[in-house]
Amino acid sequence: HGGRALEDPALVKELAEKGIPLECCPTSNLNTKMFPDMAHYPIRALLEAGVKATVNTDNMTVSATTEPKEVEKLEQAIHLTEAEEQQLLQNAIDAIFGSEEEKARLRRLAAEQAL
Repeated sequence: HGGRALEDPALVKELAEKGIPLECCPTSNLNTKMFPDMAHYPIRALLEAGVKATVNTDNMTVSATTEPKEVEKLEQAIHLTEAEEQQLLQNAIDAIFGSEEEKARLRRLAAEQAL
């Protein structure tokens, strides 16, 4: 899930330079004890390093969460900003397995929702 990528600066540099997206699953990573709590979740550090981090659920039936709930948890724990949320959304759109037309449609939808 990439949460521990920050332990290897060379890897972080490569991820950022190549635009490789990371699926970050906060609740799942807490369930597996990767991080002690949401306040220590490194999503901001990944974004600041230029990594195309995205927020995901992993297995919704195991983690009992949704993507909006994951973002809300990050908002509460680390005071995720609107700009960071928008970056996470754009990163997710960039990472989908879809056509450029589909990505453009999703970007328009995201822009409309942000108004």
